[in-house]
Amino acid sequence: PERTLAEIARCFRPGARLAWSAWCPGGWPGAWRRLLGAALDRPPRPFPVEFGVEAAARSAMTSAGFVDVTVEHHVATWRAIDVAGLVDEIVAAAGGLRPLRDLAESTGRWPQGEAVLHADSHHRSRSDDSGVAIDDHLLVIAGHLP
Repeated sequence: PERTLAEIARCFRPGARLAWSAWCPGGWPGAWRRLLGAALDRPPRPFPVEFGVEAAARSAMTSAGFVDVTVEHHVATWRAIDVAGLVDEIVAAAGGLRPLRDLAESTGRWPQGEAVLHADSHHRSRSDDSGVAIDDHLLVIAGHLP
């Protein structure tokens, strides 16, 4: 990520603005990758959450030459009718989970993987007007080049 930010800064014109987001540590994205990896006996690489820490995100931006860096905390909410739908929707949409699901399906281990995600969802989700919801925290980081 640091090299990517440096390359973006190199390619941008003075005054250009950059905004990006990063998941914060401790949420379901990293946990679900670990759970699916364990179900496959193939722990995945750690979920990249280092820039989900405000100080690290701010430092990466300033090191790449961006100024007036802002970091905003946000909550992203996923909703579905039930936990099964929530798991299906999130796994289908999350780039880091789709390949693990595909591998689990091809090896016949998806039922075990799906079961551990359902169990984790019961702990992380809450009821709301549409059925169930699961929240996760992320940062939105922005800055511009002088």
